[in-house]
Amino acid sequence: MLNFNIDRQHSYEQLALEITESNKLLNNIISDKKNIDSFEEKIILIEKIFNSLQQKWGLLDHLQNVLNEENLREIHNSTNELFSNFFNEWSLSKDLMSVYQIVSESKNLNEDEKLALSQSLLDFKLAGVLLEDDQKKELMEIQLKLSSLSNKFGENVLDSTDNWKKIVQECDLDGLSDAQKDYLKNLAKEINQDGFLINLSGPCYQLVMTYCSVRDTRKKIYEANAHKASKYDETSSEYDNQAIAEDILKLRKKEALLLGYSSIGEMSLEKRFAKKASEIEDFYNNLITKIQPIAKKEYLDLENFAKQKDALEHLEPWDIAYYSQLLKLEELSLDEEKVREYFKLSKVLTDMFDLFGKLFNFKIKKNTTAPIWHEDVLCFEIIKEDGSCGYLYLDLFARNKKRAGAWMSGAIDKASCNTWRQDPTAYIICNFRKNEHSLLRFDEIETLFHEFGHSLHHLLTKRTIPSIAGINQVPWDIVELPSQLLEQWCYEPSFLKKMSEHFQTKESLPLTIIETLCSSKKFQAGLFFLRQIEFGLFDWEVHENYLSSNTDISEFWKGLRSKFAATPIISTHSFPLSFTHIFDGGYAAGYYSYLWADAYVYQVYQKIQKSTDTQKACEKFMSKFLSLGGSLSLKESLHEFLEEPQSVDPLLLAHGLLA
Repeated sequence: MLNFNIDRQHSYEQLALEITESNKLLNNIISDKKNIDSFEEKIILIEKIFNSLQQKWGLLDHLQNVLNEENLREIHNSTNELFSNFFNEWSLSKDLMSVYQIVSESKNLNEDEKLALSQSLLDFKLAGVLLEDDQKKELMEIQLKLSSLSNKFGENVLDSTDNWKKIVQECDLDGLSDAQKDYLKNLAKEINQDGFLINLSGPCYQLVMTYCSVRDTRKKIYEANAHKASKYDETSSEYDNQAIAEDILKLRKKEALLLGYSSIGEMSLEKRFAKKASEIEDFYNNLITKIQPIAKKEYLDLENFAKQKDALEHLEPWDIAYYSQLLKLEELSLDEEKVREYFKLSKVLTDMFDLFGKLFNFKIKKNTTAPIWHEDVLCFEIIKEDGSCGYLYLDLFARNKKRAGAWMSGAIDKASCNTWRQDPTAYIICNFRKNEHSLLRFDEIETLFHEFGHSLHHLLTKRTIPSIAGINQVPWDIVELPSQLLEQWCYEPSFLKKMSEHFQTKESLPLTIIETLCSSKKFQAGLFFLRQIEFGLFDWEVHENYLSSNTDISEFWKGLRSKFAATPIISTHSFPLSFTHIFDGGYAAGYYSYLWADAYVYQVYQKIQKSTDTQKACEKFMSKFLSLGGSLSLKESLHEFLEEPQSVDPLLLAHGLLA
């Protein structure tokens, strides 16, 4: 089991010592000429060394994200260079690569061993192992700077988010329910203040923007969010990420050129389903052509509704979420806060675990003795049909010093080869609004299912070697398939009825509301998808073309979105400077992956639903995709399951965007 009580005083020294020992062990493996073609004596030992250090770095990274205390940040930042140098140096080692080459020529390799060797040899090549020594030195310097800059970008966003807060009065929060006001009152109490506290945490921001009828309150929080980590930041100019983001782009371009690629985009596609930039551009252009007219009509309808409702002459950006909620309530009679009363976290978890346990052949039970890092954290054991086990940690509620958003990350990779055994372990981190009865909004349920899909991809792998197990080596533009696939069951009427139970009356969600929830997927779907296209196209274009432009990053984004976006923004909006997915995450020139994978999602779901035996169809999907880890033939295997190539039509049809 993991230990979250790290020795904060001596962490740097301990990790430095382990890296020194790891370097000695790797050099011994290289110099030892015995059993030179033995996978067990060579590659497994190397995997153990790398995996051990990856786990330790992963733990530090995890704790910084969920408990960003000052001393943890110092430890993380001080050890960042140690880890970066270690992994970068060995990824450029010809001597280490030669060990893999010799073992790859062995006649006694099983499927997983061949796959691990093939992927590792390809990684050596892509890392630049064949570069000249002076080029390698330059590359390592670039990668070390990138690691530091990305980390600083994320810190600035977190600090900017945490440091903006306002105490307001009850009259500033008209439109909110008593329960919603109580939530904001409790936030104020936590910092020993009277009144009501609003801040930029996801739950608070969403609550105010969606339900508060006081336009000035919405404007204040909207502008603060739009100015996060920019020169307009209200909390501090030191959080401005413009120069950092620009330096990251310059260094990424320099890295790509050094490795022999013409652009960052070309480099990013080396291990993706999409192989050419033209595939991504055609994919987006096809979607824009079909979606843009619908999105523009949806926005026009919203403007007309606001005018009729409140004689609003001009719909401002801070009005969109509020009037969208009112329009949704009028058109669908769907009150999302009332719907929340039917979804208690404990029951949602029980039914989610039960549903997917049956579909994918595993059982799950709560572990009350596992170490945890915060009192809100839950731990579960995943027990597969063959008796093997995995662990899942859930940290679901927002709090101060916790990174915003939702994500899954692997804590421990599966190992099941010869004498090496370790159980896969995953974290699911969310930022739901904490309330007395732990009631979830419907969109929070979707988020939970999404991250659970990622965790199953990590935990249910059949691969036996860590470097190719779970989501390791899975092409980035298809890694969202399992997560987005599981979301589809949130719209299954029979399952919705089973999962719902009013926290007071114990009644299930009425059929009329279930039908409305299922049809709500089509509400403003054009606007939603156009926004996703905006994120993905900006990510792609900023990596491909920003450096040749003569503007700052926020203006570059505004120029791009003006060509197709349907909604307005304020002139000082600086969204790119808090876009951690691409500047402090794994989605650089890869954010297109969400929609790219979503197209496959609806094809897979359609295939499963049309099957006469849903469980057998899910088992087949697991054997053809979910359990395969970093298979080199993953695309072919998925297409074999689908019996057709990728198509956006099922996705558009499900959201009412295709006639």
